[in-house]
Amino acid sequence: MDISKKTKWTWKDGLDHFRKMIAPPDKALIIQNELTRLNSRLPLENGFLISDKNRQSQIITGLADGSISIDFWENGICWHTQLLKDIPAATNAAYLWNDIRENSGFIEKEIPSVLFPEKRKQIEISSQQYIKWHWQHLVYGNTKTENEFIELLKDNSTITKLMTFHQLWDFGLSRHIGNYGNDLKNDLLRAKIQDKIIEVRTEEMARDDYGKGVHNCIGKGDAPTAYKLIVDNLPADLDWAEYQTLEQYLNRTGLR
Repeated sequence: MDISKKTKWTWKDGLDHFRKMIAPPDKALIIQNELTRLNSRLPLENGFLISDKNRQSQIITGLADGSISIDFWENGICWHTQLLKDIPAATNAAYLWNDIRENSGFIEKEIPSVLFPEKRKQIEISSQQYIKWHWQHLVYGNTKTENEFIELLKDNSTITKLMTFHQLWDFGLSRHIGNYGNDLKNDLLRAKIQDKIIEVRTEEMARDDYGKGVHNCIGKGDAPTAYKLIVDNLPADLDWAEYQTLEQYLNRTGLR
């Protein structure tokens, strides 16, 4: 498509152009041929996507420097993105991750140019190990209010069993690591952290704010006040945040 001569674009035109930019058809054909050679049971979708149940990888071949980008997703989390020099290595990595469902150590041994980060190593040990590591390495802002608030949370043994997430302006807590499946929701509290004031909201209040323009909160104040609001409004039945297994994914999504 010569975009300089295209006067009226449709949504499909834009999608087709995007696909050709990130995954030129000739390279997509090479990937598909490599998958066939590997006896993969998974097709190449849209020229760049390989997926199976709760895992997927995007192989981007249209980068200007000729390198190949591949990512490794599981349960709605991108655990790693790697730049490689050739398509066969990227396709093999995607095959091992999605088709054979290997973890980081095996893939690194087979393809030494792929190096997974520490966070992936931790979740492969256990969800509890990952949560402990996550709180130890939690990155947050530089304001005095936010620093004080996070340090208060980190001293609470119940809160540090939960997962944290950032969504727009909110710092939130969740029972789940990742968000893949029909009922994995960030159903706990979230804090909108401003310079000196923190607002504490429920998930429902946040959805109303984003979708309906209705702004409500449980309460607001400085870091100690917001921390107390969090503690006082958390459910009593909290345990360690859960990273779902493939078995749980199949049960939740009805794919069994």
